[in-house]
Amino acid sequence: MFVPLLFRTEQPCILIDEECVGDELREQVIGMTEDWRVLRVIYTFREEVIRIISARTATPAERRAYEEA
Repeated sequence: MFVPLLFRTEQPCILIDEECVGDELREQVIGMTEDWRVLRVIYTFREEVIRIISARTATPAERRAYEEA
């Protein structure tokens, strides 16, 4: 899975949204993996562990936003 690589790479992630669902803060980021894949990921932290809620390839508009950031 490429999602864990998103958080380990030297490439920065850009925060595109934060949302509270119940008492849980969810963040949406766009980032690039080590093999140049641009992903949009929704995640939260639980007990100091990153929990992935959703991950997919970024849309062309999201990729442009990432590249222009």
